[in-house]
Amino acid sequence: MGAGRMSADLKYRRVLLKISGEALMGERDYGLDPAMTARIAQEIQSVHALGVELCLVIGGGNIFRGLTGAAVGMERASGDYMGMLATVINSLAMQNELERHGVTTRVQSAISMQSGVYDADPLHEPKARRFERLDYREVLTRDLQVMDASAISLARENRIPILVFSIFENGGFAQVVQGRGRYTIIEETQ
Repeated sequence: MGAGRMSADLKYRRVLLKISGEALMGERDYGLDPAMTARIAQEIQSVHALGVELCLVIGGGNIFRGLTGAAVGMERASGDYMGMLATVINSLAMQNELERHGVTTRVQSAISMQSGVYDADPLHEPKARRFERLDYREVLTRDLQVMDASAISLARENRIPILVFSIFENGGFAQVVQGRGRYTIIEETQ
């Protein structure tokens, strides 16, 4: 997504935003919640309006979990492919909503078509501890499951900081790209 106007008070001008499939469910047990998709699109549009160049990576856990399928006898490759299709479905839904908000988008996938960091899940562990700063190695060693290990390694090799925050806080994304708000930063700390 191209940037609109450039703002001098931005801390981050080019951002890759990972949105989990679970975030798109809202309060549902599975699938897409149109109200949540619209709310996330509004957050993205407000950051785009600040002049930030954005790339979204969207998960598919709300539709299908490849590892769950593998656990019940499905071949891993088939499960992974189904998971990739789920991400495309979510991406098309987000694209539609962003276009309605006036943000030009493009969906890209490896399939030919012509996701706050805590030491435990805070929804299930009330005493989960939130980290403000982590090293890439620590995320991998503790298996914190912020995103897949290969993506974390790639960010580390290219010295790209990863900022994790809650998309559920109104205006939170705009605060993060300006270096404010509540987020966890993952970067080389040495």
